[in-house]
Amino acid sequence: MNELIIFIESRFANYLTAPFQIVESKTTSPIVMNGFSGKVLCKLSTDQTALILRASDELKILISKSMNYLFKTIVPFLSTPNKADLSYNAMRSKAYVFEERDKQIAIETLERMIKQIKEY
Repeated sequence: MNELIIFIESRFANYLTAPFQIVESKTTSPIVMNGFSGKVLCKLSTDQTALILRASDELKILISKSMNYLFKTIVPFLSTPNKADLSYNAMRSKAYVFEERDKQIAIETLERMIKQIKEY
């Protein structure tokens, strides 16, 4: 057991003594990404995101050969605060079965986006 503790301490000592590299951002606007997975962090829930993607598909704002393909293409690059790895199939099915509260939050989010665009 002592050998294991000494081994672990020596491994951590290498990491703790190395200086941290500071990376300066060259952009003025923040880019929100989940640092661990490299995915874009979406602050909406899976259900709320599903509603917005479904509407985007049905209104042909996002055009793909099928809604399944749309979800399959986009969802693997997204994460939520509660879940890092999202299932495109589960999210697609959530676009049809949702709670009224999720619908309201999606609408409020889109209204905030409209307001923001009007201010440009």
